[in-house]
Amino acid sequence: DVGQMSAWYVMSALGFYEVEPASARYWFGSPIISEATLQLKGGQMHIVVENNSAENRYIQRIWLNGKEYRQPWISHADLTAGGELRIEMGTEKRLWY
Repeated sequence: DVGQMSAWYVMSALGFYEVEPASARYWFGSPIISEATLQLKGGQMHIVVENNSAENRYIQRIWLNGKEYRQPWISHADLTAGGELRIEMGTEKRLWY
């Protein structure tokens, strides 16, 4: 698989899923990590997942660089620019975007 399965797993663990590679967008899913720092071309992207547990599997809110983020996806440009992505998880399904 030339590493594609490994890349898919890492991105999924971080809470991202690339639905259509040509769109340069990553859709949000339920991350399994509580914190990670990515070393990227534009700088570091620090990802913090609050209240993450097996029971809290639904996204409640997302912030990108301190501002509430109201889209179900993040662009490749925003992700690789660096900064902080904060994801709040909870037990209830919620339309957060």
